[in-house]
Amino acid sequence: PDEAKVSAYECGLNPILGQTRSTFQVHFFVVALLFLIFDLEILLLFPIGVTLYQVSSFGFSIAIVFFIVLTIGFVLEIGSGAISLNNLEVLKKSKE
Repeated sequence: PDEAKVSAYECGLNPILGQTRSTFQVHFFVVALLFLIFDLEILLLFPIGVTLYQVSSFGFSIAIVFFIVLTIGFVLEIGSGAISLNNLEVLKKSKE
């Protein structure tokens, strides 16, 4: 093989046993999805915050229900350990 194919990537990882490709951790994909979901939450709640005095009580209650559902989801994600980056047990489970 060519020397460039077995050299370290830009991130500095050394190849493992001559392989330059490594398996992708599903745990990091879950964190990316959670970031996307909560980023969209902020995007959807921003217009309500801007027009808070113009929204009726029904619109405000819908926004509160939306926020409560996402907060419950966030608490469940923390409880399941999906967000814990330093937990070695979660990383071991994702490798299996």
